[in-house]
Amino acid sequence: MKHMMFLTLSALNMLAASHSSFASPFVTESNLNISFDANRSLRYESAKTFFAYGDNTLTVSLQPVTPECPKGRACIQIVPNPVVYELADVSSTKNSCGVVTTIARDDRRPVDGPMVAVKIVDHSSNTCQPSLVNQVRMEFSTEIFSRGMKKPVRTLDKFISMPSGAVYGADLKPDTTERYESASVTVDGRSASVEVILTEVRAPCAKGDVCELLEPTISYELKNARIRTNECGVVQTIAGFDDTPVDGIELVVTINNNLANTCPSFAPLPAIEMVVEQRYYSRLEREVTTVDTFRGENIRFIKPSK
Repeated sequence: MKHMMFLTLSALNMLAASHSSFASPFVTESNLNISFDANRSLRYESAKTFFAYGDNTLTVSLQPVTPECPKGRACIQIVPNPVVYELADVSSTKNSCGVVTTIARDDRRPVDGPMVAVKIVDHSSNTCQPSLVNQVRMEFSTEIFSRGMKKPVRTLDKFISMPSGAVYGADLKPDTTERYESASVTVDGRSASVEVILTEVRAPCAKGDVCELLEPTISYELKNARIRTNECGVVQTIAGFDDTPVDGIELVVTINNNLANTCPSFAPLPAIEMVVEQRYYSRLEREVTTVDTFRGENIRFIKPSK
């Protein structure tokens, strides 16, 4: 009987050892195939991860920052090639709040290369902090021994998941503007486009006069919007165009979606904020700059039509 129990325990230990190299049951292909936006990084502007469940490998693709072209100059737009790492040692844990933390690393020190580590924190099922449910954060760290400095050199880049594909809109009230009485905005994350409609203040109608009841509106359809999520979870969308100095105005529209904000503030933040900056040239006043701000409390999410 003792021999049988010993054999049974040995078999269990062998079985556990054989499964230690496999992927954690919390790791799936769906929750690790993610696009990230740089949160705190000077070297990279975005990143992508891909998990191969059968091989238990995590591929990380980092897109280096594209050099900016000085205003007024013509530059060759060369996009740097992504930096790709394939990490084989992948493991995951899940805490009592439902947060899944995945860690992968590849250590080639001290001769063949650096130590590369990736940490992904998935809040998709977070039951303790509902404001973080839409967030997935990633940390990419490296360490290599520098012969010149005679000490290890470490780097750390932080990323946050991008809300790609989200389509939402809102009706806004004026905050600091005297030219407009209302506004509306629609953000399409699928095509990185923004539609802005500004309703101008109507001139007063003199008593006894017959006036038109039309509301003068100005609409803009902006393409190639930049969508970023900051460290507080605020989704910022920036779009605009520049038709100066001859053909028109320079317009920059900045939209802050504060629904997932996790940072404290002195005053309650509205659900959505919009800043409209315009710059144009006047023959009398030369360069003229205007800034109008709006806010809204209700964001309506739009189901895209197929």
